[in-house]
Amino acid sequence: MLSCGMIGKASTARALLRAATKKSQTFVNPRRCASQNYQHVWVVKPPPDKELDGTEPDYYYGLPDLRRWYTYLPVQLGDKFQDERYTVLHKLGWGRCSTVWAAKDNREQRYVALKISGIAKEGGSMARRAYREKSFMSIRESDENPANSHLATGLDRLAVVHDHFRLAGYHGNHDCFVVELQGQTVSEFIEQRKAEDAMLSKRLLKRITKDTLLGLRALHAKGIAHGDIRTHNVAFTLPPMDHLTEEEFCQKLGEKVVKEKLPLNCFPEYLVQPCKFSKELSSQWSNVKIFDFGESFDASMRPKSLTSPRVCQAPEAVSCPDDVSHRVDMWSMGCMLFELATGQPLLDSHTTQPAPHMRRILDLLSDQEIPNRWREKSNGTIDLEPPQEPSGRTLQTRLEEICFADGKKGDLTRSDIAKVAELAGKMLRLDPAERASAAEILEDPWLADDVE
Repeated sequence: MLSCGMIGKASTARALLRAATKKSQTFVNPRRCASQNYQHVWVVKPPPDKELDGTEPDYYYGLPDLRRWYTYLPVQLGDKFQDERYTVLHKLGWGRCSTVWAAKDNREQRYVALKISGIAKEGGSMARRAYREKSFMSIRESDENPANSHLATGLDRLAVVHDHFRLAGYHGNHDCFVVELQGQTVSEFIEQRKAEDAMLSKRLLKRITKDTLLGLRALHAKGIAHGDIRTHNVAFTLPPMDHLTEEEFCQKLGEKVVKEKLPLNCFPEYLVQPCKFSKELSSQWSNVKIFDFGESFDASMRPKSLTSPRVCQAPEAVSCPDDVSHRVDMWSMGCMLFELATGQPLLDSHTTQPAPHMRRILDLLSDQEIPNRWREKSNGTIDLEPPQEPSGRTLQTRLEEICFADGKKGDLTRSDIAKVAELAGKMLRLDPAERASAAEILEDPWLADDVE
C-alpha cells in the first residue's frame, strides 16, 4: 500500500495517480499537506466491490476540482526574493492558505516573516484574502486626531505589514506579505502547556487578554473588524534580534529539520519542518500582537459570509449575515477568553454545518432571547427555538469543571474563574448590539491587576 503520491500539474498528477492506483489496486483520496509544503494524497484500500483499472473518471482518483485547490509555492532555505532583498532562513509555520518563513531583509538589515499565500486566482478566496490584507496594510499608521491618542498603545498590538509583492509559481501567482517577525502563537503555547498538564498562568492570561483587547479597540475605532480573532492569530512578541548574525538568529529559532527529497520539478528538493523556538526565547513570552488580516473588513466591504473556523463564528454569521459587523470580534474574544482559561475551545464542534453550530450556541446561552429579525431572515432554514430541556450548565460551571479537574496545574482561584465567566458573558451575547465593546472590557480592574 502506498503512503502518498505527489500532485503537480494536472496531467502529471493524473498519470501518477492512475499508475499508482492500477498497480496497488487502491483508492486515492487527496488531502493537502501544507506542513510539508506540498500536496499529497493518502492511498487507502478501495471498496471491496470496486477494482480500478485506470480508465475511470477523475473523481475516482480524488481529482474533481484540482484547479480549485490551494497550491503552495515551493520554497527552499536560501531562496532570495525581490531582487535578492529577502533571503529565506527558516520555516516558521503554515496554515490552510499559506506558508510562513523567517527571512533576512538585506536592505533594512532586519529579520522578518514572509507569508506566501497559495495561488490567487481572480475572484477566488485566496485573491479576496490578499485584497483584504493589502487594504489594511496601513492600519498601524498613527491617528493625527489628538482625541484618539489613547489608541497608540492598541496600534502597537497589531503586527506590522512592511511590504507586499507577487511571486510567479508553477500554478499561478502567489501574494507574499513581509510581516513583522513574531514568536510562537498563543494556540501553540496552549498546546505545549496542555502536554505538560498545565494551564496558562493568571498573569499571562490577563496579559494576552488585555493586549488583544487593546488591539481590537484600536481596530474598531478605525471602523475595521479583524474577522478571525482566535488563539491561532495572536502571537507572542520577540525580543530585539536584528543585531544577531544569521547563524545566531537561526539558533534562536531551533534546529533546521529537512527530510525527503521530492522527484518532480514543481516541488522543492526537500521539506522543511516548522521551527521550534528555543527554551530561552519561550521563557520570555509576555506581550502578544494580533496578525493575519486576511479576513478583515470594514463597512464598505462587509462580507456575505465569514470563512473563519465555524467554532469561532458569531451567531449572526450563521443566522443573519446582515448583522455581521465589527462586533463579531467581541464574540470571538469571548470564545478566546474561555480557551485561555481552560485550554479548550468553548464550542468544540465536529461539524462545519451552520445548523449544529447554532444549536450548540443556543444550548449554551439558553437564558438569552433570540432577536426576532433572525427568525425572519432564516425563513426556517435554521432551528432558532430555545432548547426544550436546558442543560443548566453556566459558563462558570463549565469553567470550574475544567480548571479544577484532578491533576490540573494552574493558579486561577474560584474568584478568578467567576471574573472570567463574567467578562466572557458580557461578550458572548446573542444580540450583537448587547455585546460589550473592547473599551468597556478593558475598564475592568481585574485586567489591570498583576499586569506589569
